Amino acid sequence: MEKFNSLFGPDTMFARFMNKLWDIIWTGLLWVLCSLPIVTMGASSCAAYQCIITVARGKNSGVTNLFFQIFKENIKTTIVLKIIGIFFIAWLGFDIIYLYGYGTDFSRTLSFILYIVLALYIIVVSYLYPLTSRFDESRFTLFKLSFYLTFRYIPMSILALIIFLVCVYAVYAMPWTVFLMPGFYWYLMSFPVKKAIGMMAGDKDTEEEDDSELNKAVTVKTPEPEKKTEIKTVKVKKRKIKNPWKKKDVGHGKADKYRDKTGEYDQDIYGKAPVEIGMEKDDGPVDKVIDKG
Repeated sequence: MEKFNSLFGPDTMFARFMNKLWDIIWTGLLWVLCSLPIVTMGASSCAAYQCIITVARGKNSGVTNLFFQIFKENIKTTIVLKIIGIFFIAWLGFDIIYLYGYGTDFSRTLSFILYIVLALYIIVVSYLYPLTSRFDESRFTLFKLSFYLTFRYIPMSILALIIFLVCVYAVYAMPWTVFLMPGFYWYLMSFPVKKAIGMMAGDKDTEEEDDSELNKAVTVKTPEPEKKTEIKTVKVKKRKIKNPWKKKDVGHGKADKYRDKTGEYDQDIYGKAPVEIGMEKDDGPVDKVIDKG
């Protein structure tokens, strides 16, 4: 009995592996279930990504509670994004079929270009919903960040596209994997997506999420003697992100800023000041500021 417990006990490597495997599969099943209305696929994608990050790749439990918690938090934002995506995919698919049906070299070239657009859309969406689940930003800002990640971290983007195509082909070749593959897809996708987002957000360690914001979201069970199990759930906290494409000011001492009656002017990245007469520096009056640009 002791030998059996040493091999298959709850604290063994085998048990931890099986628990993680079940968490991944169950996350995929929840994603399929909550994606059936199509318009809710965005919210279920946010929930699946965060479950994989905070539960399956961590040392926590409570997949179901965490999944539906994040699903509810992101449902309003992602429904609009998904409706836009549905119309875009419908338009893109119609154009590809329509152009390819002509049979001419020119039409096939145009359809090939649309295939490239479709691939870019898949990559952008691969970043969009993980960003939505993590950052409290407007829909337009989330779109911009997704495009930025797509072209800023090209190796990660190509890897994300390859993972998507391999998983789609696996489901096509083996239809019985339709309920198993989504969980493994989100697990594999979490590696390039999480690393790209971590580098953009300036995380010190891109392999570990901020414990104070993400790991607190996991349901914690606290057993007590002769009492029922107490379940505590902490809400996932989103945070703002700095604009990665925002220009940085170049320091030139106190002459960096100029002011007049209308307010304050910041020097741009080239060190040029706006053309104004009779403006004042922070450290004293100046007769004229000339813009040589």
